[in-house]
Amino acid sequence: MKKIIFVILVVVVGGAIFFIFNQNQKNTKQENIRTYKIGLIYQGDSFESVVNGFKEELDLIAKSVSGRVIEYVAKRVESSNQVDFDIAAKDLVDQKVDLIFATSVEPIVAAKKATEVNKIPVVLALGGNPVSIGLVESTQKPGNNLTGMTWLAWELSGKRLELLLKIDPRIKRIIV
Repeated sequence: MKKIIFVILVVVVGGAIFFIFNQNQKNTKQENIRTYKIGLIYQGDSFESVVNGFKEELDLIAKSVSGRVIEYVAKRVESSNQVDFDIAAKDLVDQKVDLIFATSVEPIVAAKKATEVNKIPVVLALGGNPVSIGLVESTQKPGNNLTGMTWLAWELSGKRLELLLKIDPRIKRIIV
């Protein structure tokens, strides 16, 4: 499981790096230093490790590229109310972040909605299918300002059960 999360983080961080380091260069007080403001929006404890992994990997990459400093603005929402996520995403846009990293459906929907006009890049980490949820039209050409990684957890559940039953056909009950 940790290996899967690591691979997902590497792909997601790669997408973030593409968006961040290819944006127009705006110099800060020091002539050759650029501070990138990254917004993070996620729900509670369950996605804390994914967000921390994203930050750690992005920080490592930024350290290897001279003149890059990353500032994080985190919006951890405790409720499951879409309005709370919408408010948090709008606040990130108002703070003029360069990129938004969002995990799970509600934060991603909020980030997509909040960036419709200004097209701030949104990097998503999603366990479901972004096409069936209506986030993108295609995984081949997502379009808009969304990119990221999905591990299609829901779609593969049936296949995993099928494989489990092939491993041991005597299984009669499975508890999830």
